[in-house]
Amino acid sequence: MFRDRYEKCQYDLEQAIKDREVVSNKFKLLLDEMHDREEQISDLRKKADDECMKKEVAMKNLQEIESNAIQNNLFLSRRTSSRRQHDYDRSERNVARRFEQALEVEYVKYKKLQNEKDEELATLSEDINKLKRELKTQKDEIEKYKRILETHGSIDNISLTNDNLDDDREDLESWVQIPTRNIRRGGGWKTQYAVITNNKFLLYNSDKDQLAAISIDV
Repeated sequence: MFRDRYEKCQYDLEQAIKDREVVSNKFKLLLDEMHDREEQISDLRKKADDECMKKEVAMKNLQEIESNAIQNNLFLSRRTSSRRQHDYDRSERNVARRFEQALEVEYVKYKKLQNEKDEELATLSEDINKLKRELKTQKDEIEKYKRILETHGSIDNISLTNDNLDDDREDLESWVQIPTRNIRRGGGWKTQYAVITNNKFLLYNSDKDQLAAISIDV
């Protein structure tokens, strides 16, 4: 019975050591993944900032085109004689129309760019939030495995103790009565000194004897 319990303890200890190694490896893997996620989030934030800057530049360019359209129209700022007023009026209308068309083209280009940047920013924001959630989950798992490792942190000491279990275990000693021969045939009883040590059952004729009369493995 004692040997069975001892072997079971040894088996459970070996399994616990293996489980700790598995947890330790997964813990290291999660740490690496967490660092990768943090780098990805940093890169995405930088990219999002760049996209915002591009969007601001595009808006500024559009505003400059709108504010400078009249100033850049030489025909509108030029004074002419009444005799050629009609020709200049027609030229001014043509120039104004061209500026209006150019402005419309720039506006369409800007709106297209704005929509593209808005979509990219939305995607980046979604990716960042997703990575944050994954990072939170991984941090929770890491904390869980930390607790497991702390729980199994004394396994090495337990292993060392079990390796020396036979040496450290206290011997069991007692006087016992054993039959001298078959009791049914008139045999009697005799008293012997019994010792259980190092998985052996030893019987001595007295507690002073150095050599056991009987040795039985248990």
